Amino acid sequence: IDFATQMAVGVFIGSRPTGGYAVAITSVERIDDRVTVRYRVSAPQAGQVVTQGVTYPYAIAIIPASTLPVMFQAINTPLAPITVQ
Repeated sequence: IDFATQMAVGVFIGSRPTGGYAVAITSVERIDDRVTVRYRVSAPQAGQVVTQGVTYPYAIAIIPASTLPVMFQAINTPLAPITVQ
């Protein structure tokens, strides 16, 4: 990353009791006088096989540098369940 022209934004959702949780940055855009980062969080489905350990899901995106305030907006539509084949 070139911090002269880029910056990192991240969404960290804290600890979760098992695997199967995820977070994804869905869009980053300038809206009026701010940069808005939209993200979605998903949780494991009932009966889904997941790791039995504490996890710390996060997502990071590299975006063009800006001096505008950054706002985060959760999108309520969950991500599709994570499946392993």
